[in-house]
Amino acid sequence: EGGNMGLWHTGRPGRVVAGSTALARLGEPLGMESGKISDAQISVSSTWDSQDWRALDMGGNFARLNRKQGLAGCWVAATASPHQWLQVDLGEVCLVSGVATQGRALDVNGWFDQFVTAYQVETRKTEQENWRRQGTLLGGNTDLQTPMGQVLEATECRFVRIYPVAWHKHISLRCEFYGRRLASPHRLAISGIAPSLLTETLEG
Repeated sequence: EGGNMGLWHTGRPGRVVAGSTALARLGEPLGMESGKISDAQISVSSTWDSQDWRALDMGGNFARLNRKQGLAGCWVAATASPHQWLQVDLGEVCLVSGVATQGRALDVNGWFDQFVTAYQVETRKTEQENWRRQGTLLGGNTDLQTPMGQVLEATECRFVRIYPVAWHKHISLRCEFYGRRLASPHRLAISGIAPSLLTETLEG
């Protein structure tokens, strides 16, 4: 039900790029969905662990785009409250130019209709650096399964955090990051390009 469509908010209000072609032109998936990013490279602020639902079944390792594993098929935060986050260590410095999110994968008759509707992204190159916010508030999801993406200012970083700031019912999240691993022989040479120019490239 739209799980592979890949709708992309381009950073301009009301402008949307849709389809796998636009997704591919944005950049390469950096490994959340494929598993190239290991479970050990994903950390979260908290994990739901109550009402006989085990934290092991709802941790950050399940926050992988289009995957439906675990009890909820996603990361479920302990509480629906500010200051929750999901962090990914990309393993090396990458050029990150986009992010996509989905809601909870597994629902039961609407009881667990949960997704993040708005969020912020922060990045840094090393563990010693301060976090740098990427743009302003980013639009999230409107249903459980449709991936919704945002173009980011192309940034060289190793660590990426998603901070949910608004949600439907609860903070439940799957995600993927896009760009280029800089060790690749075909480096994506768009560092420093503004999101508006990147949008024109995608739509051209």
